[in-house]
Amino acid sequence: MHATIHGERTLTELDFSRLAKLFGGQLPPHLAELLSGTEVVPSRDVSAK
Repeated sequence: MHATIHGERTLTELDFSRLAKLFGGQLPPHLAELLSGTEVVPSRDVSAK
């Protein structure tokens, strides 16, 4: 599976934690690769749009 992402990739710490828990703490390789380029930030640092 190949994903093309254009633009900013930001996840909150909580969202990242939730994704990891979905897979028992072990992300599938394709998802781990996709998330490796993601900036993980505290929720308060993400503006509401």
